[in-house]
Amino acid sequence: MKKITDKKSSAGFSLIEVLVALAIVAIVSVSIIGSTVGMSMHAERYQEDIQLSFLLKALAGDIFLRGLPASKSASFDTHPDYTWRIEIRPLRFGEFEGITAPISKKEVLMTVIAPSGRTVSATMVI
Repeated sequence: MKKITDKKSSAGFSLIEVLVALAIVAIVSVSIIGSTVGMSMHAERYQEDIQLSFLLKALAGDIFLRGLPASKSASFDTHPDYTWRIEIRPLRFGEFEGITAPISKKEVLMTVIAPSGRTVSATMVI
């Protein structure tokens, strides 16, 4: 006849071990998801920064090649959700002794506005 023994099986994991492992996996998952969301928000912002810079350069090139536009603000034909505006001022160097020649250059302040309200500006002399 066989003897019945009451040995506890050592195979498998205890409930505490499973709960600890599950908690570790949950913490790691939450941190990874948080990082991913944060990176995607930064990526959208960087993409908008690049677009603003590109459109500002296009505006400056257009003014350089074609001259000052008739209107002082408008939206871009290729990106209607982005707008631009310009301010034109006479270029002033201040008071210098001995300089009597008039300066006919103009200072143009260009600003591009994104749909989010973020802006980028630059000044050029023409």
